[in-house]
Amino acid sequence: MLLTLRIIVAVICCLIGVVGLILPILPGWLFFLLAFAVLAPQHRYTKRAVAWVDKRAPRMAKAIRWLGMG
Repeated sequence: MLLTLRIIVAVICCLIGVVGLILPILPGWLFFLLAFAVLAPQHRYTKRAVAWVDKRAPRMAKAIRWLGMG
């Protein structure tokens, strides 16, 4: 159940990310990062990406950790 929900959320985030790459209104990279964090919460690359986000946007990294994604 939880894995299915994570996959659905990640696919939706990827689709929004693609739209964000086409339209200059939405930040596409943000949704790709969110999809990456949702799909691989325990992966070492995710932890490295959250650490990178923590340096640049600590509030966003705190939200990602609070949601249990990183």
